[in-house]
Amino acid sequence: MAKRKQNSSNSAIFCSLLLAGVALLILPHKITRNLNSFFIELFRPVIGIDIKIPGKPGKGSLPASGEYVSKSEYDHLWAAYQNLYADLLEAQKRLEKASQFRSSMPKTGDMFVMADIIKREQGQKILINRGSIDGVEKGQYVFAEGAIIGTVTDISSSWARITLITNNTLQIPVHIVRPGREEYIRANMVGNGMDACEIPYISAELDVKPGDYVYASPGRQYLETPRIAGVVKTVVEDMQDPLIWDITVEPSADFENLKKVAVIVVAPSQEVSSE
Repeated sequence: MAKRKQNSSNSAIFCSLLLAGVALLILPHKITRNLNSFFIELFRPVIGIDIKIPGKPGKGSLPASGEYVSKSEYDHLWAAYQNLYADLLEAQKRLEKASQFRSSMPKTGDMFVMADIIKREQGQKILINRGSIDGVEKGQYVFAEGAIIGTVTDISSSWARITLITNNTLQIPVHIVRPGREEYIRANMVGNGMDACEIPYISAELDVKPGDYVYASPGRQYLETPRIAGVVKTVVEDMQDPLIWDITVEPSADFENLKKVAVIVVAPSQEVSSE
């Protein structure tokens, strides 16, 4: 009888421990981690040893041993680690941004130079922190948010000035394209000096409608394939000459919120000869 009771007691203990083990296994890590810390603190006096808990130590002196460094040196190393980690996050952000530019570049063989905008100037111009030592040259197209935003017009060894397509002195050749229509209309686009562009001298006989896409034309150095620049916003008769259209184009990129751009650089063997 006593033996049977002992077996029943052992079975109950085994089942209890088994259920406790299963419960600990399925509990969230956050709870079990707290239990671990609780038992460490509870039995520390009994064990009589110093258990190192991962993470930055709290206030207090460190054991005098060759395995440890001084508190001040540890703090210095910890700060250096945090700085390196911040640099890593910034590098990851730059890589992601570069990947986005790379996926939408005109041609896989082309190169580009990533740049930050360091100053916004009057007259729809911006300064970037890349110059001739980075391979930037006058006339190169500048790309942002999947669209052409302007060209390089001034340069030094360490910076370059970008004239945006909304500047009234910048004129670029474009194609007016409509999805589903095989033919496109060749034209020249110039900025209106504010926040849009214009396409002058287009015959009213040509079929141009709001919503048509405007692409920067290839056949010019540094651009080998057409790239979107804007969308036709309005098409009305010219007030001075009703035989031509007065066409307004809205840029595809949001110039006000730009922080980074890419300067498109065609490799020498791929440079496009002007037609």
